[in-house]
Amino acid sequence: MGIPMTNEYKVFEGFIGGVSCDVSKDDYERAKQSREVLAAAFSIEEAFSLIARSYIDLEKTLMSASLEWSLENDDYASHNDFFDHWREVINLNLLSLLTAAGAYSERMERLAKSASIPGFDWEAYDPRRKAVFDSDLSYRVMCALRNFSIHDKLPIAGFPISFKNETSSGRLKDGEPWRRRLTCSPHIRTQPLVASEKIRRATRDEIEELSAEGIDLKMFTRGFVESLFTLHQVVRDLTEASLAQALNSLSEMEDRLSDAKGGQCKFAHIGEKGAGLELALYIDTARLARIQGKRQDWKKLQGLRRRYVSSETTRREGIYLCEVDDLWVQS
Repeated sequence: MGIPMTNEYKVFEGFIGGVSCDVSKDDYERAKQSREVLAAAFSIEEAFSLIARSYIDLEKTLMSASLEWSLENDDYASHNDFFDHWREVINLNLLSLLTAAGAYSERMERLAKSASIPGFDWEAYDPRRKAVFDSDLSYRVMCALRNFSIHDKLPIAGFPISFKNETSSGRLKDGEPWRRRLTCSPHIRTQPLVASEKIRRATRDEIEELSAEGIDLKMFTRGFVESLFTLHQVVRDLTEASLAQALNSLSEMEDRLSDAKGGQCKFAHIGEKGAGLELALYIDTARLARIQGKRQDWKKLQGLRRRYVSSETTRREGIYLCEVDDLWVQS
């Protein structure tokens, strides 16, 4: 009669004196696959967060430029320095956004084609990806702008800061209280885009058909990010079932360890016996389940084009405004 083989893997607490229990190789392989799904899910969310944070940086830059311009000296040399500086910063933030978006798109394509996450494969993802691309002009133009910016020239050659004197009536009358609103509104000239061979012909034709000298950076950027979030939600939907299954699988491993301990286990790992902690897989679901919270982030990017953020002061009941006689404040 042969001697039965002992299990070569164990699930254990990752500290001295922690409990352990034997598991099979199949258990280990299942846990390994689950960890790979979770690692991919974290990577997906991190990649999209780079897009969202790059977008926020761009919007903050535009507001900062408006604020600084409101305090700028009225001399020609100072104005040149101002526009040189902020043009560079706007281009930097825009390139960061376009690069983050390109990296995200390429990563999702590779991940879908690898089919490493059950349910998220190219056949399921590609039609929905194409639908997002086809449904929004701003998405198509901004994707093209990435290639243009890398291979041809920086997208922003100059930008205006407009101002408008506002009153309650909408017209500036003698003696009527008023205020001045400043807005940094960069645009991208269409002619260089239409002439660029780095942009596909169909998109160049679309831009040319607009019959416009430029396209508004803020509105096109907001539409672009909104469409990217729509695409990201597609990725979340397609990976939801696999993610839940991965967490459940690791939770089952933890439950075995807790049963062996007679109480709640801590810092659960799974690995080959004698291999050492550094080679084991971390399966503590209390921490790994944080991915569920991350998958709720950035949902307010939906409807982004309708959002308007300003530093406007308004009248509120019970709040005193230290205002002057000829200053108009919105009620």
